[in-house]
Amino acid sequence: MDVKSAFLNGFLQEEIYVKQPNGFVIKGQEEKVYLLKKTLYGLKQAPRVWYSRINDHLMHLGFQKSVSEITLYVRHDGSNLALIEEFKQEMKKLFEMTDLGLMTYFLGMEITQKKNEIFICQKKYAKEILKKFHLGECKPMNTPMNQKEKLIKEDGTDKVDEAYFRSLIGCLMYLTSIRPDKIYAFDWAGSLDDMKSTSGYCFSMGSNVFSWCSKKQEVVAQSTAEAEFISAVAATKHFNVKLFHLREVQESGKTCLVYSCTEDQAADIFTKSFSLNRFEFLRNKLGVCSLQGKEEC
Repeated sequence: MDVKSAFLNGFLQEEIYVKQPNGFVIKGQEEKVYLLKKTLYGLKQAPRVWYSRINDHLMHLGFQKSVSEITLYVRHDGSNLALIEEFKQEMKKLFEMTDLGLMTYFLGMEITQKKNEIFICQKKYAKEILKKFHLGECKPMNTPMNQKEKLIKEDGTDKVDEAYFRSLIGCLMYLTSIRPDKIYAFDWAGSLDDMKSTSGYCFSMGSNVFSWCSKKQEVVAQSTAEAEFISAVAATKHFNVKLFHLREVQESGKTCLVYSCTEDQAADIFTKSFSLNRFEFLRNKLGVCSLQGKEEC
């Protein structure tokens, strides 16, 4: 379901005036302006007032807003499919809606929906990147980065165009939205220049990962143990502050630190490059796989 011209459905809370648009200027009153009663696309208030309106409507329908994801709403009503149709009709009473049917493609993601499974793939988007940056003839690789590769900021080679490079990196970063196994190669910042470690984490539910990150630490760790503590907390103050903070949250029962051997560290794929066998093993642990009967995502 899609709300047609969603941002135009918001009601402004303040007075905003605009010039008379071309083709609608009243002769002899060219100096006059329009007082907006609703939002327009391009108005900085538009996203906020639309969010306020859809939020009020969903809360009125009995939905609860997620604390961590403020645009996620949940209502527990069982598995009766008739309730979905009822919700559609409630939305249509207030907004002009378009029923797009079963989703198959959205923002560069190809979506395959089955009875008990949903698969997301970006094969088409990846091919568009290769075409856009004229990389279609490049030799394919089995891993995102050579295991022995060590990058530095100044390697003696000619500098590339900054706009071109940033555009390429931006496209690749979006590709990691459903391919966490690719994120290390794109986020790796060449620690040979500043000796900073790289942290990585992933959160999973059931058999799949739903949140992940690979990031260079903001301070230099003086030991492996310190690097682990830096990775475990978000603060970047003195090492002892991190240590005591971890003790505090563990004693309060908010967190529970458990031992996990290196072989079982799925997030290890976010911190360094690996051989093909190890890379494929960790990739499978993240739930990234080939669709049965289809080409690999």
